[in-house]
Amino acid sequence: MGEWEVSGPLHVSGRSNLKAYEASVKRRCGPAWQPHLLALVRAYYFKARRTGSCPKFNRLADAESKHRAKTSKRADAIHHVRHRAALDAAAEYGNILEDLYHRNLSCRSEKMRGFNQIRQSRESVCRSIRVKSTDMSMRRRESQQRARTLSLEADCNRDQRLELEELHRHLWDICGCPADSEHFFPLLHPRG
Repeated sequence: MGEWEVSGPLHVSGRSNLKAYEASVKRRCGPAWQPHLLALVRAYYFKARRTGSCPKFNRLADAESKHRAKTSKRADAIHHVRHRAALDAAAEYGNILEDLYHRNLSCRSEKMRGFNQIRQSRESVCRSIRVKSTDMSMRRRESQQRARTLSLEADCNRDQRLELEELHRHLWDICGCPADSEHFFPLLHPRG
């Protein structure tokens, strides 16, 4: 920084270059010079040349240092208090969760057994209702089918009886009326 104050205007005006600045800084540092500082010196040089003014690195005043140390200590104390409070809240929340989910297991298991019994009774009622409705439906269909079968048989018997009566009339018209008004030929095995 001291070298820039001396030779800075020469570098900004273009009358001196980077090599001359590096050599001047090495000479000023003397035996304390270390090669790894070269990158920092170059960055400082280009920043100062671009802006035209030397960046200042001032040491803080004692009052400012004390104020910053006090502020930092206070911030650390507040952080510690808040961290402690957060840990306590997390522990309390863990205890609440423990109470909710792990304590009174016997009471909760009894409650669940009761719910399961209620569910099973409801399912059995629903199942019995389904079975009853299925039985009633089957009985209704069976009775309908039986009625249909009987009506078809009755229709078939009526048709056969009508056909037989028609045949009797035809026979009576052709052959005359039988003696007993039923049979044309004598019975082989008389009733009676």
